[in-house]
Amino acid sequence: MKLGFIGTGTIASAMVEGLMKSDLPVEQITVSPRNADRAAHLAKLYDKVKIGKDNQDVIDQSDDVFICLRSQIAEEELKKLDFSKTKTVISVIAMATATETEKWIGKKVFRVMPLPFVAEAKGVTAIYPDNPELKKIFNAMGGAIAVKDESQFALMMTAGSLMGVYFNFIETANRWFEKNGLDESQSAPFLASMFGNLADEARKVEKPDFTKLEAEYSTKKGTNELVSQYFTDHGGREALTGGLDEAFKRIKGE
Repeated sequence: MKLGFIGTGTIASAMVEGLMKSDLPVEQITVSPRNADRAAHLAKLYDKVKIGKDNQDVIDQSDDVFICLRSQIAEEELKKLDFSKTKTVISVIAMATATETEKWIGKKVFRVMPLPFVAEAKGVTAIYPDNPELKKIFNAMGGAIAVKDESQFALMMTAGSLMGVYFNFIETANRWFEKNGLDESQSAPFLASMFGNLADEARKVEKPDFTKLEAEYSTKKGTNELVSQYFTDHGGREALTGGLDEAFKRIKGE
């Protein structure tokens, strides 16, 4: 496998790290020089990682190319490049559909949505359309889910928008505990451990039933049930679903 990365940001770096830690037959990875420090770090860390002279050089040295450019500059940059000899082009551009990207480069495009956790083979990645080679690649970095259309892909991207509010939720609780007498050295590790273990419980089955898990961890008339019900009764669910509605609209370009 000869892979190329146009754009060397956080997600591209995570994929490179995940690939290098996997058992995949990677012969060479060529990264673009745009983010010089990050590219140099990866090349120093892994013998199989090379820095291309420019984006076209990345393409010319690779069979499969991942486009990891920011949405704001993607069209302008991609229209300058020739992808004709590339076997597979995979877009990681957040705000461009496969059809749009295909118009820019004149070639079929697959979309993927890797999260930073692929660096440690812990991230499940959405793929559109289905592709056995991409499934193999991302299964080696935590898992892959192929979706049937770009509306479903946009929904998976919206699910990825929950990472910030997850930590917002925990930090809100953390501040409450500190305000009421716990030191941060006590509350933060406890919360991190508890939420990490809850996530582990959900991962024990292929299709977790979150309603059932809520019931299992909420003793009848106990404080877990009390806090969960208070969250629901005072607009917690409405605020969350409202935020998801807005994120989904933005991702679809509305």
